[in-house]
Amino acid sequence: MQSKKGAIELSMTTIIVIVIGVTLLILGLVFVRNIFSKTEQLGLQAFEQAEKEIQQRIGATDRIYVSGGLTWTIEPGKPLGRLVAIQNFDENLESSADFKVEIKPTDGKGKEEWFKISQPGKIKAGNRATVPIEVRLPTGLPPGSSYAFIIRVGKGSEEYSSQSIIVSIKE
Repeated sequence: MQSKKGAIELSMTTIIVIVIGVTLLILGLVFVRNIFSKTEQLGLQAFEQAEKEIQQRIGATDRIYVSGGLTWTIEPGKPLGRLVAIQNFDENLESSADFKVEIKPTDGKGKEEWFKISQPGKIKAGNRATVPIEVRLPTGLPPGSSYAFIIRVGKGSEEYSSQSIIVSIKE
């Protein structure tokens, strides 16, 4: 009789441990999901705030505005995000024009592949658009070195505006 009692106690203990383990696993998954949803919300709020700031800083006569200044300090292998704001000053307020952003090295040392650019597409006359740019430098670049680039904004087939930038490697 005693062996049967021990077997029942062992199975009851096993069931209790499994129930507690599953409960803790579910609570852990809910906790992790909540953290990731809050992180996503914070990221979206940061981009919204950056866009509002750019809209405030772009002057009434500026064709383009580059966030982060004209010198970007970057650590190789880590991404850096910047925004370019474009204003369409077309006189015909009913029109819209197709805009394109490109970044080219001017010193022969930098590479176009370091930049990912989301194209703005059509911008209606009198409106502004912001273009996110991600910069990711390859690892192995010498610390303290600098690279010169030009950001060109094209409107249709002609150049609309341009801005020179310097990309420096973090020391």
